[in-house]
Amino acid sequence: TGQMLGRTDDEIWMSSEQQSVIALKRQVIETGKPQDCEVSSIAPDRRAQYALHIDPLSAADGKVEGILCTAVDISRMRSLESEQRRLMEDLAAAAQRYEFALRGSNVAVFTQDLDLRYRAVSKSLFGVDPDAMLDKTDIELLDGGRAAEISALKS
Repeated sequence: TGQMLGRTDDEIWMSSEQQSVIALKRQVIETGKPQDCEVSSIAPDRRAQYALHIDPLSAADGKVEGILCTAVDISRMRSLESEQRRLMEDLAAAAQRYEFALRGSNVAVFTQDLDLRYRAVSKSLFGVDPDAMLDKTDIELLDGGRAAEISALKS
């Protein structure tokens, strides 16, 4: 804010982004159409990422006489997005290891919803193919006595 007053784009933005920011601002002045972009800024204490919105400022006759630029610090948001991506990759890797371990074991893992319909089944259970179990209940899959006994345990 106060550190930006009286400074040029060359003094504010990283050298790799200076020319693109300047070009975008000139485009807004020439076309009168707003533009958006993301840029980085390096301050002595930190690097920041900004979302820039550039609007034309028009005189009473409609001629563009300048620009209004809004910069929103999105550094934290980008950092959180990066962390979320990393966590999703870790979760996917853990799920892959889990699936691999299950394939080699004699353990069947399944999930059921509140109506006791099978939603996921890792391997054959009760001699029924896992895909054939999906969206079905024990009563729909098993003979009467076994189904009632198993359903009673789950209720």
